[in-house]
Amino acid sequence: MLRAGAPTGDLPRAGEVHTGTTIMAVEFDGGVVMGSDSRVSAGIELEEPPLVLAAANVVRNISYKYREDLSAHLMVAGWDQREGGQVYGTLGGMLTRQPFAIGGSGSTFIYGYVDAAYKPGMSPEECRRFTTDATSTKRRVCGYFLRTQKRENQNQRVHEYMCTGERSLSSSPLLSCS
Repeated sequence: MLRAGAPTGDLPRAGEVHTGTTIMAVEFDGGVVMGSDSRVSAGIELEEPPLVLAAANVVRNISYKYREDLSAHLMVAGWDQREGGQVYGTLGGMLTRQPFAIGGSGSTFIYGYVDAAYKPGMSPEECRRFTTDATSTKRRVCGYFLRTQKRENQNQRVHEYMCTGERSLSSSPLLSCS
């Protein structure tokens, strides 16, 4: 119970709906699109990028080790030269490769849309639009972030887009935030 005058943190105001953070990843042939309604990152930098499966196994081991104290579906997505674009999910120490994954406290608001709109074999542009549409459900209130990883000419290429409201902060013609 809060005492009178105690700080309340960032609680929503009366009548305001706080939908949390939404993250999402979708595989396509040759890459993966990752998106969120805000920029989320652990900020870890390595000298050489790990294989996506290796990173997913680290997350799985942590999830399993703390399974009694941690109730979380963790997601790992990325691109590597061995397997291309990949999306993995963990729950209670189990690791599964998935064509797409959504998570975060705001994901409960988009499950219906994602189930109805996902179709296997989408192109990179269709994956970008699918991810943008899903994570931007709340975009009138907050910005969202999109990251695409794919292989181009034997090199990994990353495209990042930061969008706020109806306009893109990226000048790339590949994505419009509307």
